[in-house]
Amino acid sequence: MTAFSSLHGELSSLFDDGQWRQLTVILKQIQPMFPRFWSTSAGSDFEPDGYQGIGQSGNIDQLLPTELALAGLMPMEFLRRYNMSELSYLKRHFNPVHSGGGCLLLLNTGPRYWGNPKLIQLAFLVALYARSTKLGVDFTWSLLSEWNPNTGLTTDPIKHFLSNTESIDSDGSAWQEFHQQYDEVWVFGSNLKGEGIWQVLLDEDWQHENLMHLSLHHAERRKRTRPLILPPPADRLSILRRPQEFTRQRHDNPEPDLSRQAELPFAPDFLQISPRGTRLLIACSEKLAWIPIPNSQNDPIGRWRHRIRQNGSCLSLGYWQKCVQDITWRDNKLHIYHPFFINQPTEAIDPHSIVRLKNAYPLSEKPRFIYLQSKDQMAAIAIEQEPPNIKTFPGEIVAHALGQQSFWISRIKGTNWLFLDGKQDRRLIHIRDAEQVYFDIINERLALAWCIADKWFLGWERQSPLRINVPPEARVLGFVNGSSNLEILWVEADRMTLSLFHERQIVSFSKLPSPIRQVDVNPRRCLVTVLTECDSVWVFDASFKKNRDHAVIRFIGRFQP
Repeated sequence: MTAFSSLHGELSSLFDDGQWRQLTVILKQIQPMFPRFWSTSAGSDFEPDGYQGIGQSGNIDQLLPTELALAGLMPMEFLRRYNMSELSYLKRHFNPVHSGGGCLLLLNTGPRYWGNPKLIQLAFLVALYARSTKLGVDFTWSLLSEWNPNTGLTTDPIKHFLSNTESIDSDGSAWQEFHQQYDEVWVFGSNLKGEGIWQVLLDEDWQHENLMHLSLHHAERRKRTRPLILPPPADRLSILRRPQEFTRQRHDNPEPDLSRQAELPFAPDFLQISPRGTRLLIACSEKLAWIPIPNSQNDPIGRWRHRIRQNGSCLSLGYWQKCVQDITWRDNKLHIYHPFFINQPTEAIDPHSIVRLKNAYPLSEKPRFIYLQSKDQMAAIAIEQEPPNIKTFPGEIVAHALGQQSFWISRIKGTNWLFLDGKQDRRLIHIRDAEQVYFDIINERLALAWCIADKWFLGWERQSPLRINVPPEARVLGFVNGSSNLEILWVEADRMTLSLFHERQIVSFSKLPSPIRQVDVNPRRCLVTVLTECDSVWVFDASFKKNRDHAVIRFIGRFQP
């Protein structure tokens, strides 16, 4: 078990000591099932390693000492036993020596392999990796649903495997052209066949819930089957859900270059990033300005463009087709300044109940609706009609998000419902008791972050959530990354530091010079914009591209009275 113990260091970010001990229980049962590896492409050989038993055939130098003594005492009896193959020989033991070779493991993560089968797949992956490492064989593994080869047990691919629920394609064309390069191919959870392929299948034991039967099939080898004793149910869930809290925190951000601050044209009281993440928009009671966001703080700063606004409270800003539009409350009326129609004020919504949205426009080239959220309902304003038609939706708004359409969660009679572009879609039962909810729809999948009794959870819909250690004094802002790697952002208790949950760690941004007044997040572009109380504006890039381990500052602006 020394090899397994050394692997715990590689997987310490995924499993604590107790979880690893329970996983090792399954590893001990799987390891003896593996056959002897033999490489035909790189070459294998054997070296002698003592003796392993007694047989009825062999060379003269392998005869037992008693047989040699019989030859001197009773030569005729010795010849008779030799002629009848009754002599006893020592059997030599040989260890295989490999000069390379490759082993490939393909995993099916479809619905049949959720729960306990996923746990067996994880143990099989770790055991096969340990065997290949010990033999000096190149090990590669991938999911059957997507050919993305991995050569080790790194954190991100393991996390992706544990959270993936996609089924395989029917013909397996994604990997068929690659498997011929390997001496040994294992396919876990599929009937796909081919020359030299080992099929790994699982069967449940309907009489004993703590047992599963693992079988290895090969066209030219005998079938190997073994019942596996599983850990207790609570420990199984602990391994798959990975509930340990994340307290590791990084503060290794480089010092910002304050000498390259841009000058703001006025003191803003509202800011927002355009939906495509290319422009920064700021506003005050009578002015509106926007500027292109540079790719880094060292890039040249663009030119500010200005527009006069009517006096009023800015609720939302948008930027499409080189046109800026905003939604303003003035004289207890809603004023929508939009380039696609003649603007007329409307009084359909109580101005005292309106909630400021970071973006009221869906991310489309020519939106048909503008969405506004009040304390107890969502309103869709048809901007192509004259005067604008307003439709309201029932229920207490729990959370709101915008993409090509508008999405929100409403609580109706104690049940949380997901609305997609104004249509009531489905119930969300598992966040019934949530005190706060943030969500986004990423690649047509529903990502959720919610808080119950000061405990935050993060995950995909209908999958085991991940517990996140968010400080109780922090103010969570929502999702940052619009990809498969879920990340949420919050403001620390000092109100001068932003922290991000990224790859199972808490990453802190550069400390700001004064408390935060407003934050706007664009999850599609991983941009975070901050307005401080000293009238400075900061734009952070939290995409962590090109192996960056910190949030990059893309823009710093400050108003000089």
